[in-house]
Amino acid sequence: MAMHGDTEGSFFIWHSVPAVVVGRNQSTDPLLNLDFCRRHGIGIYRRKSSGEQFYVEPQNMVLSHVTRSEGDNRLFPQYLNALIAIFQRNGIDALPAHGNDIMMGDRTMCRNASYRTHGSNVVHGQLHYNTNLFQMVGTTTPAHAADLGRGVSDAYRQLVQLKDLVGMSQDAFEHYLANHLCDDVLTL
Repeated sequence: MAMHGDTEGSFFIWHSVPAVVVGRNQSTDPLLNLDFCRRHGIGIYRRKSSGEQFYVEPQNMVLSHVTRSEGDNRLFPQYLNALIAIFQRNGIDALPAHGNDIMMGDRTMCRNASYRTHGSNVVHGQLHYNTNLFQMVGTTTPAHAADLGRGVSDAYRQLVQLKDLVGMSQDAFEHYLANHLCDDVLTL
C-alpha cells in the first residue's frame, strides 16, 4: 500500500501469530533468546523502521497508519495525539513519552515507530490487551538468565494490559478504536 500509493490514508488494527519483530538495524543475537523462540514456536521478523524489538501475538493489537505524503512530519504526532485522546476520554491517564511512546505514569501503554517509503508515511504501534507475559519476557531474556519469573513480574509492573482498564472485550475495544479513529471501517 505504501509503495503503490493507492490510498490517501488507511489505519489498520491487526494481529499476528506469536512473534518478535525487530528493528531494521537490530542484531538478534544479543537481544533475543533464540532457543526459547524456537522451543515455543515464536517467529522472528524484521521491520523496515528502526527501534526496539517488540513481541506480538493475537492477544495484543498492532496498529498501522499509512498516508501518502511528501515530507510531511505531522503524521506521527497526529497519530499519538489521537490515541491519547481516546484513552483520556475513557478515563485513562495516557501521556506521550520518549518521543514515540504513550505511557500511563511509569508504565508503557503503546510503543511506536515510523518510517517513510515511496512518498508515504508509515506509523505503527503496539497495544497490549492480554499479552502472554511469560512468552514476551522469555523471548528477550538471555538463555543463561536465572530467573524468568522475576522478568515476568517486572514486565507486569511496567506494562499496561488494556484488559485491566477499558471495561470491554478486546474485539469491542478494537471496534471502538476503529470507529473513533476512522471515517469508514472495513473488517477483513
